[in-house]
Amino acid sequence: MVVSLEGDVAEFLNYLKFERGSSANTIRSYGADLKRFVKFIKESGLDHRNLERREMRSWVSWLHSQGLSQRSVARNLSSVRSFYRFLKKRGVVKKDPSRLVSYPKLPKPLPKALSVEEVMQVLEEGEESLLERAVVELLYSTGLRVSELVSLNLDSVDFSRGELRVLGKGNKERRVLMGSKAAEVLKAYLKERSVIAVKKGVTHDALFLSNRGTRLSTTTVRRIINRGTKRSGLGKRVTPHMLRHSFATHMLEGGADLRVIQELLGHSNLSTTQIYTKVALSHLIEEYDKNHPRSGIVQKTKEKDS
Repeated sequence: MVVSLEGDVAEFLNYLKFERGSSANTIRSYGADLKRFVKFIKESGLDHRNLERREMRSWVSWLHSQGLSQRSVARNLSSVRSFYRFLKKRGVVKKDPSRLVSYPKLPKPLPKALSVEEVMQVLEEGEESLLERAVVELLYSTGLRVSELVSLNLDSVDFSRGELRVLGKGNKERRVLMGSKAAEVLKAYLKERSVIAVKKGVTHDALFLSNRGTRLSTTTVRRIINRGTKRSGLGKRVTPHMLRHSFATHMLEGGADLRVIQELLGHSNLSTTQIYTKVALSHLIEEYDKNHPRSGIVQKTKEKDS
């Protein structure tokens, strides 16, 4: 008995519903993508059980011609791959033609950065203890990764030069500048740390200590930032990496050279750092749109060019 493409699709959707227990939304999404696939196969007069690379590439091109975005094309390909995985498992097809084409390259989302005002709000109104203030000040002042921050030791700090000695990715050591405000708060915290170290009998040299006297963990740092953000009333979730992005963006907006930022962030390639030029531009446009009396011209120009 010859089973149609529609019949195979119906079996697959029933499998999702009754055997996999997928949600109605998931099944609806698969159904919409596969309906599009059926339309292409029927219009092209193809046999869905014997497709070649050229025909699959034609399908991808057809999806683009229908006005689908790269992300939507990727989702359609994912749905068709799941469909063929099901058919292959059931012995309906011997090979999976969807493997003959690659996922389209999706644009990388820009890092989320806070405005200077938002960072100041968190720093001035969110953090309570000296530990919390020192952690957030240092993350924003230096652009450190959270893993680098918790790995700092007492001898990592050079107050006379305003520097930190940091061990980054690939065990590469670099020197990072810290602002005067961060240094001031860190000095105050170190006095508190001495008290904790004596009280808990600490013998290791971790810079930041938990209440138990152990080295501060990345999880605790995230909690510190979450609590501080809520207390500040900012109304958005802030992560350690957002402070790193904010540091880089604000440095660039302030006129810092891209290679200097690359060095401070510990990026191996300049191309990794160059994404911040896009972030900075988006911030500038946002500020212009918000504050300039003739800001509408920016949006109209963007719409016209798109």
